[in-house]
Parts: sequence; C-alpha cells; structure tokens
Amino acid sequence: MASTQRSLGERRLCCHSVTKGALITRPHLVSRQQSRGSIKFETRAAAQGVVARLVPSLVTVDVEKTSWNSRKLFAQVPINAPVNVVWGCLTDYEGLSSFIPSLVENRCLQKRARGALLYQVGAQDVAMGMKFSAACTLDCTEFTDGVPETFCSTSGDGSDGLLPYPRGRRDLPARDITFVMIDGDFHAFRGIWRMQPGTEGADRSTLLCYSLYVQPQPWLPVSIIQNRIEKEVARNLAAVRKHAEQLHSTKRA
Repeated sequence: MASTQRSLGERRLCCHSVTKGALITRPHLVSRQQSRGSIKFETRAAAQGVVARLVPSLVTVDVEKTSWNSRKLFAQVPINAPVNVVWGCLTDYEGLSSFIPSLVENRCLQKRARGALLYQVGAQDVAMGMKFSAACTLDCTEFTDGVPETFCSTSGDGSDGLLPYPRGRRDLPARDITFVMIDGDFHAFRGIWRMQPGTEGADRSTLLCYSLYVQPQPWLPVSIIQNRIEKEVARNLAAVRKHAEQLHSTKRA
C-alpha cells in the first residue's frame, strides 16, 4: 500500500475513463480555419462554473470549476445489478470498447493482479462541426476495500495531485478502480470509478459513482471541451448501467 501511495505522489506532475472509461490524450481538434500547434479549431465557448443536471438515463453529473483551466466532475447512476456484476464489467479491461461509447481504440498493455495499464483513444464531436480526438495511457488500480482516503482530496484546485473523492455514501462499503494518465497531452487527467451497494443491497443493486479531475494543456481552453466531456461522462455511465443490467438479466434467465 505504501508503494502505491508513493507511485501516486510521483505521478502528480504528469498525471491525467470513462474519460471514456476514462481516457484521453494527444488531443486533435479539427475544423476549417484557425490552428494552434497540432490543434485546429473554430468555435465559441463560454466558461462555466458549477453545473448540476440530471440526464434522461438517470445519471447525475456535477461540474466544479477548480481553476480557469481545470475542472472536477462528479457523476453517479443507480444500476439494477449486483456490485459483483458491475465490478466485472469495469475490470474487463480488454472488452471496455465493446460497451463504452466513443472508445475508438482500447488496448490492455499490461494486466496486473490488481489493475492494468491501458491505451485508449477517444473521439467525439465538440461543436459546430469540430471533432476532438485524444489518446492516452492509463494506469488503473483496483481497491476491493475502497481507495485509502489519504490518496484523495475533497476540496482544493487539484494542484495537490490527489484523486478527486467520489460523492458516494461514506457509510457504505466501496470497491474502487482508480485511473491516472501517465502519458498524454492533458496536463492532468485522473479519477475514480466507485461501486457501492444500491438501495436493494449489494447482491441486487449498485450505486456507481465516478469522479474526474481534468486539466488540459494551457493552449487548449477547458471551456471548449467541458460540455462535451460532461455529456460523455453521462453517456458512459449510462452505457455501463445498460451493459451490467443486460449481463445480470442474462445470468438470471
């Protein structure tokens, strides 16, 4: 455990789902006229503060403005499937692209006893015909008894390098999968998938929570991609919900 804590600290300055599962790097914005470095774009986007909204899929998403160019996102969704089933979905590292939207490429570079090293590429439309594509390498670590709180922060602007603490229930047991970008074009991208017993108990339902800290490079204003990331987080959680419930229904049949 101590070695895990040290590795998190060592990655603070280079750190990064689902976010597409949780992952993005090497961003490329493609449009028609203006360009800056490897990114081309033509858009207008207003910076947003704190946003909370409920999408039709029952996914709740909250966005916290931590600085002029960084955000924390918190999302959750109830799932009518046991915690073990949802855990199995999210730890099927080779199969994430089969049910996570916008993952155009997903490769498990290394499978470990408690996690994996993933390479993922995500693509999405941003606005006004602009396409955002990014790829990154994610270090995923499993905590079957929940990630230690010393690895997380509940406040601040994210500059501490810690993981954003999920907004689940602290009085319930949790299983966590942390993800940290170790290579990519975001300045920081890191977060947690958390599974807790739902209202009908762990053997029948799950509360799936997701937290993300994202900070693009200075030349890519977060306001350009914030709305799209927020929608993709909601879309991904809804997709996990659908996939887990289908698996559970098949097993019961």
